[in-house]
Amino acid sequence: MTTARRPVGGTGIVAVAAMLTALLTGCDQSPSPSSGSAAQSSAQAQQTEETTTAPAEKESSPATADGQASGIVFAALQDSSWIVAAIAPTTGETTYEATFSPADGDVRLDASFRQMTGGGPLAERALFSPDLRRAVAYRMTADGSEHVGWIDREGTFTDVTAANTTENGFASTFRDDTPSFGPDGAFYFARREPDGSGWKTDPTIWRLTGSEPGGAVSVEKLDDVNYYVDATSDVEPLCAGCSPFRTTGDPNLGAYRVTDFLDGDEYLSTDTYHAMVYRSPVKPKQDTSLMDWGTDGTPLIPETNRTVWAPVADPQGGQVAFLSTAVDQGPTVPPELYIVDARGGTPRLVPTGPGPLGGANPTLLTWL
Repeated sequence: MTTARRPVGGTGIVAVAAMLTALLTGCDQSPSPSSGSAAQSSAQAQQTEETTTAPAEKESSPATADGQASGIVFAALQDSSWIVAAIAPTTGETTYEATFSPADGDVRLDASFRQMTGGGPLAERALFSPDLRRAVAYRMTADGSEHVGWIDREGTFTDVTAANTTENGFASTFRDDTPSFGPDGAFYFARREPDGSGWKTDPTIWRLTGSEPGGAVSVEKLDDVNYYVDATSDVEPLCAGCSPFRTTGDPNLGAYRVTDFLDGDEYLSTDTYHAMVYRSPVKPKQDTSLMDWGTDGTPLIPETNRTVWAPVADPQGGQVAFLSTAVDQGPTVPPELYIVDARGGTPRLVPTGPGPLGGANPTLLTWL
């Protein structure tokens, strides 16, 4: 795995490969509520129906030991807990590697960063520390305010807001929100001073390194209401309802609808109807827009009426995994996991069996 094709590991300060190996021991890019396909051109259908010979798959079984694992990494919310699993791409063997379940009834898992940045695998990864030992969360306090922090695998909440609040009498009030983990492994959150309007104010972004809650530092005052952390671990402002411009390191070369990068030159995406998976070349920022879903790229799967989402590439960039549901499949039925050659072809179903892919908001995080 190379740093170039994993923009979330910057992820510049800590290499992506090291973080993601340690990890396992639209605007919304989540599935569309409607699973109907958009009409694709006959040329696309002909191109994607041609099956190419996939490279030989390396058999890998997720490790049960606490430390490293390999496979396609899946995450979902099950009974108010985040469940993370690694799935062997050939056999479908699944080992659950991490469960995050708050032990305190006042603590909740916090997915606001995912919602703020449009969803998809890159946003989902920011909900967990790179070593998958912490998940972002918040505590509702007795006075009705929210404190941001994280929970560990035992469900214990670490209150970052409380550890970085100084009681000095007469001072401005503030609120913290949208916690996330950056590509560098640091914990980030937005601190805002309310203006009485009820609307979000432009925040100051704080950064905390390590696992001790104290010592967070103010890194940047933004001129917009939201934020994200780019591939080089720089904080970028983000307008309300906008998607981040994802890059592989060059701040002017990337795309808006990225689910994963194949390498430094191409990325994966789905169309707005979540009916097709594409691979497309990255572009200069001035040559693309929020409405560019990568549909001018190469379609990788045949045209169907299925819903597809969360495509991620294997470490060599030769294969693509994605989740899919049938048009008449009920909301309680788990999605299926498929793999397709990165040049396009007929997807192969990974035999996961019943149960492993269940839960709310199912997604793929990465492929190790």
